[in-house]
Amino acid sequence: MIVNKPFERVAADITELPLTTNGNRYVLVVTDYFTKYINMYALPDQTAETVAQCLFDKYFCEHGISEVLHTDQGKQFESKLVHRLCKLMGIVKTRTSPYHPQSDGQVERFNRTLKSELSKRLFSTGNQWDKMLNHIAFSYNTSVHSSIGYSPFFLVNGREARMPLEVMFGDTPVGYSCHSSYGDFVDDITKRMKEASKIVGQELVKAQEKQADYVELKTRFLPYVVGDLVWVNDPAKQRDKLAARWKGPHRVIRVMNNGVTYQLQDLSKSSIPSKVIHYNRLKPYVSPYSLEDVNEKLIQPNPPSVVQGNYLPNLSLDEFYRNLPFHFESNLDTSGISPELQGGKRLDNKRLTRLGREVKLPNYLSDYELDR
Repeated sequence: MIVNKPFERVAADITELPLTTNGNRYVLVVTDYFTKYINMYALPDQTAETVAQCLFDKYFCEHGISEVLHTDQGKQFESKLVHRLCKLMGIVKTRTSPYHPQSDGQVERFNRTLKSELSKRLFSTGNQWDKMLNHIAFSYNTSVHSSIGYSPFFLVNGREARMPLEVMFGDTPVGYSCHSSYGDFVDDITKRMKEASKIVGQELVKAQEKQADYVELKTRFLPYVVGDLVWVNDPAKQRDKLAARWKGPHRVIRVMNNGVTYQLQDLSKSSIPSKVIHYNRLKPYVSPYSLEDVNEKLIQPNPPSVVQGNYLPNLSLDEFYRNLPFHFESNLDTSGISPELQGGKRLDNKRLTRLGREVKLPNYLSDYELDR
């Protein structure tokens, strides 16, 4: 999305930090897409009431009401209160797709910068990060941004900030020229801001094109169409190494943003509202069973498996090993193979080591899970 003026579209995000003596645990970061200007507010909690009050009393009363507010899908941002606030002020509320912070890379990058800067200062100041937010924001806003060629402070105020070094050495920042009247000042600042806005707009387009080229090089983009069946990656399951990370099948019911995001319907839970998922979290659903079999829940498939170039049915691990062909075309020495596997057979008795311990089957096939 291309922005053409300051504070037209802003993004908000919340980061959790250690509790301070003032009772603050969270920091609300609001970023302007055009000027890259940053505002940060320390919060004691992240309830919808606290977030909505901070946005209205501190941000919108300082910079004016934005046209678009972009957030992640946190409960505080998706609450009825925040949506009602946006509706009353004529703000369009947008959101990123779940488990895909790259959808709002600008805020995520600054969050990394914020934590890096705070970690450098916590050693000398103790755990009082809420007292340093304005210092960090001022340092960031007065630095020239690589993607636009200007400092956020200049694009918001029409002049560069007067820095401590300039006070010490008597230098005059850009935009501090003398004017004989208010009219001359307005004409001068208007001219400079128009020139800066034109350059910033061009640089933003170049930056987006460069990012798009980078993504295209790293991603083989094959968009889905309405009706396709897909697996959905569940990042929450990655904390458990043995949990299934792909769930499905889900049906594509709507293609959004030129194939970047998709509205999906869970076939096993038709009563649950559809959800919007990013392309990077999807895989084509492949199964040797028919959709009718899946719907009837006659099976409980693990991931599709390929042995000797052919698909095997998605069996349980026990059934998989019973049906696995243990014959090979090459002449192998089978003298060291367990008697249970001789001749391509697996007996029902348990496999034991020489110390009498039971041998457990591996779990590498349990990476896919049929939604129930």
